[in-house]
Amino acid sequence: MGNIKEETYIKEIEKFIKEKTGINRFLSPKEITKLKKLFNEGYDISKLKEIIEKEINTLPPEKKRNFSLLKISHRKKTISNNEKVEKINKDFFEIEKWKKFIKKHKLPDELLLIKNKNLSPELMDLEIENNIIRYIWKKMKKKEKEKLQQEAIKEIKEKFLTENINIKRVLKTIVYRKIKEKYKIP
Repeated sequence: MGNIKEETYIKEIEKFIKEKTGINRFLSPKEITKLKKLFNEGYDISKLKEIIEKEINTLPPEKKRNFSLLKISHRKKTISNNEKVEKINKDFFEIEKWKKFIKKHKLPDELLLIKNKNLSPELMDLEIENNIIRYIWKKMKKKEKEKLQQEAIKEIKEKFLTENINIKRVLKTIVYRKIKEKYKIP
């Protein structure tokens, strides 16, 4: 790792993220813990910057403020028995939280299946969340669906100027959020 110190490593990554996202943000304690782990494993800072930049560039401008180190995956080259072995560090991909949620709510494991395997971990996470919410919506009773829709319509009337919005899209978004809150979806 050279002469770079752990604190310098973390500050440099934090500065790099600020530059690439254009957002003045600070790292969360969990993100700092992940960086400390990477530093202690000897993960090269230039490789990490490269991965972070690629990940940020895949995000649309309005999503860049939500960028998190916790949702990126990285590949680390290690030497074992004089051979280079590529190891995927799965700490970053939070599939375990979905497995626990599915098990707790007795949902089918198929909800974890993703059609496009080339998605970034952040988008995979979102895809799984969408699968779960669609499944819950399909299994809801008609009265429960109508109740959620009525609550969403009430919220639209209270908080939005209806002539300036796509009501169907906003309604869908509010219902999505209400399902997420009701079932405590991570």
